Amino acid sequence: MANSNGGALLGVFGLFERLSVAMAYISGALLTLLSFFIAADVLGRGSGKFYSGATDEISGFVMTMAVTWALAYTLTIDKHVRVDLLLGVVSAPVRRVLDWIALLLLTLFAGLLAINSWGLALDSYDIHALSPSILQVPLAIPQGVMAFGFSTLAAQSFLTLLVATFDPSGLARARAAESKAAPVQYDV
Repeated sequence: MANSNGGALLGVFGLFERLSVAMAYISGALLTLLSFFIAADVLGRGSGKFYSGATDEISGFVMTMAVTWALAYTLTIDKHVRVDLLLGVVSAPVRRVLDWIALLLLTLFAGLLAINSWGLALDSYDIHALSPSILQVPLAIPQGVMAFGFSTLAAQSFLTLLVATFDPSGLARARAAESKAAPVQYDV
């Protein structure tokens, strides 16, 4: 790949990495706020003062957003779950091919999730579907937010696949830089 094309591809890749980092921070902030909301709702209900009546629904919406919006970030820092049974017993070239195939499959799967999520959100919008609780939230809103998260994962995985194909050393440098800048990760 020519240097200018490789630079442009890595530039777009870096842009999506920054987007995924921002989305992950939003996810973390929402989960933190959700924990305070749930605590206040439980304490309020116990004391007979404040009770929203929609804790389950709000929690579901926030969890859906937090999970789907953090998926691209887990790919960015190379922390997606995968089964490494074969990787320890195969040569480095075979390992690279298996990693590339896994990335291709992730890209296809994320694309299917995004397409079907947008279809679900559009269907809910067309029929004016509302949530079944007291909030009566149009379901197209949380479904669209979820679809955006899956779309970001699909775009990030596609860009990662392109960089892995055409500039593997650029991918290694970008991942190393992002992992170094990322908060401390604890492998389990």
